[in-house]
Amino acid sequence: MAPERLPNAVFKRGQRLDNGLWEARCWRTDDFPDGTEVDQPRDGWIPAWTMSGTDRGLIRVTFDTFALEDDLNVWFVFVDEPKANPVAVNLVAFAGDERPAGTIVSHYAFATMGVPNDRQVGAVRWYPSDGLIHQIFVGPDWRRNKMATYLLYSASAFHHANGWAGILHGDGRRTELGDHLAAASGYPDRFRPLDKRMPPMDPPSTARDDGKSGR
Repeated sequence: MAPERLPNAVFKRGQRLDNGLWEARCWRTDDFPDGTEVDQPRDGWIPAWTMSGTDRGLIRVTFDTFALEDDLNVWFVFVDEPKANPVAVNLVAFAGDERPAGTIVSHYAFATMGVPNDRQVGAVRWYPSDGLIHQIFVGPDWRRNKMATYLLYSASAFHHANGWAGILHGDGRRTELGDHLAAASGYPDRFRPLDKRMPPMDPPSTARDDGKSGR
């Protein structure tokens, strides 16, 4: 049975923060095409997420209408790849209470926190030029609880907070489990039909049902 299609996501940027990012909000509505930047919300639109600044000069995404099967205390590290071709960016998810859930810190700030890399629970890599997703990975202990979807929504919010063009979307190259993720998405038009099966991202000894995709 196909999942219920969600209303389109539309966005509005607010004030620019001292760190150069933008406050932003997202609503769900079919009044406009998916990914439209709007001037003002209308009555009846469903709030989806908010990107706002914090008192520590960071930025944080909070969700208005997003239910996880488990309560997850996850925050993110932003890692850019300016020398990649094309230029790529990553959000790496960590579990713990070092930062409030949804907070995004730079990799420079992360280096001073003393958090071991093995606390990583997932990551998403994409191209800011157009929003094309390159890879999604979820750690084995965090699979089957909508973590991949949570990563995608958080990356989408960060994409808009940077003022980058387009919306996050997938091409036709996916792992088998990434194809399951695309098939279960409430936004099927954001994934092109499968045209190339990619190998699992896990080593062969640990590859299993993980809800991830890659190129």
